[in-house]
Amino acid sequence: ASPSPGGGRRLDEASYRCVCVDGAFGDGCESICSNDCFNGCSGHGTCVHGWCQCDAGWYGVDCSDAAGLQYRRSALSTDPMQFGDGTTRAQLSVLPATLRPHLRRLRRSVYVYQMPASVNRAAEAWMWRQWGKDAGRGCDPVHNRRIYSAQSHFDAHLLHDDFTRTLDPKRASLFYVPLFLNQRVPWGADLNASMSRALQYIRTRHPWWNASSGRDHVWFVFGERQTCLVPPEIAKASIIVGHWGDEDCMSPDKDVVVPTITPVQHDYPRFVQGRDGTHSLQRSMRGSAELPLGRSGPLVFFAGGITSFGASQDNLRKGGIDSQEKQEKWLKRVTADRCARPDVSCRQVYSMGVRQAIWREKLYAEPDMRIVSAGVPDYFDVVTKARFCIHTEGNGWGARVVDYMAMECLPLMVNDRMIFPYANVLPWEDFAIHLRKDQIPALAATVRNISQRRQEEMRTALRLYKAGFVWWRPDGAAYEFTLAALGQRVEQLGLGRAARQARARS
Repeated sequence: ASPSPGGGRRLDEASYRCVCVDGAFGDGCESICSNDCFNGCSGHGTCVHGWCQCDAGWYGVDCSDAAGLQYRRSALSTDPMQFGDGTTRAQLSVLPATLRPHLRRLRRSVYVYQMPASVNRAAEAWMWRQWGKDAGRGCDPVHNRRIYSAQSHFDAHLLHDDFTRTLDPKRASLFYVPLFLNQRVPWGADLNASMSRALQYIRTRHPWWNASSGRDHVWFVFGERQTCLVPPEIAKASIIVGHWGDEDCMSPDKDVVVPTITPVQHDYPRFVQGRDGTHSLQRSMRGSAELPLGRSGPLVFFAGGITSFGASQDNLRKGGIDSQEKQEKWLKRVTADRCARPDVSCRQVYSMGVRQAIWREKLYAEPDMRIVSAGVPDYFDVVTKARFCIHTEGNGWGARVVDYMAMECLPLMVNDRMIFPYANVLPWEDFAIHLRKDQIPALAATVRNISQRRQEEMRTALRLYKAGFVWWRPDGAAYEFTLAALGQRVEQLGLGRAARQARARS
């Protein structure tokens, strides 16, 4: 056997194939990606298929740490294509005045663990086993992880954030455990093994978990329903940040739900330019802020799959409406489905039966509503004109509310026992309507009774918070909103100065 350029071993026998190491790929392990590392290795390292090899004197997962040097993290090199064109550092000015005290509370008080490769690459090792021999073949930049790349955005910002980070654990109010679960795994990861391995490491190598029993530790969990897979010891003790806010899996009293990244903006070029070069979320987000508060479009809008994910915004309904034949097809299907009844709880089926119940009520036939069973080609246009837009779950925590907030369509939330994004710091009742599944028969009457003046008041409130639902810089402030929600938990759970003083005495 002879060595290959990428670091594997080439066997001459035709019946063998190379097993590549360190992220190399190709039949002979000859290819290595250099475009998918956090913060581009901060200008002080070489990116090798998702993981930085740091220059001498620099360390950390993104090579942003250096011993004995005075420098500003926010001045380190970054890749704008990864997270947008703007600073990685937390900015108070992008937050509404009511949220700024929560962010100030975290000033230089978040400690980020340095995890060894044996821990933070565990999810990648799982991927190679789970997805088979062709997993990871090719370059998959960290900013192309589609709707669950919010974890990558948060981690990269935090690693470069002088405002929030502290290198002194005795000053910390929160201890962040970076697992990089979707660094090479875009849709799912072996949470239990990865998180359990990380817990074992920090509790045996550092005193901080044991000092608080994990109450001041923060874990970011991405993916569909993944918060339900967190090891019980961690889920009960720590603050979990994630997208799936099911109260069976997350606590409304300590955890933080954050928005996803939607398919219409799953990478930076798509966010800025859109799919066709004319319609994009960035343009629509900015344009909606210039429109009058009053709207004259559909009273209620929804476009998406009714019984499965397949009919999403990536699968458009030509003409933007359903044929009568299509409407009757879905009606027949949901009428025979017990879970489509508004009075029946079915939390484990697609959309928890909510979309099915909406179709069963024939809201698609209401003349002042536009309810379609797939994506529509004029999506950006209709969302910026509609008055209320329906949000429900799908396979996971539905992403449409992100687009609605960005384009100022008042969210009509229809679900049960789900925690909303930033629920501990945002007054959702000021800018959204929430109905339970069993209230779907009253949906039409409810929204028709909301006056034009009240709708304008709600849209005024929505404008204060819309930036918190977008991660891409410079328009998005989801990073700051997430920190503000964590800062509120610090105050609520008593994790601030008194907790630091108690640790210092011990």
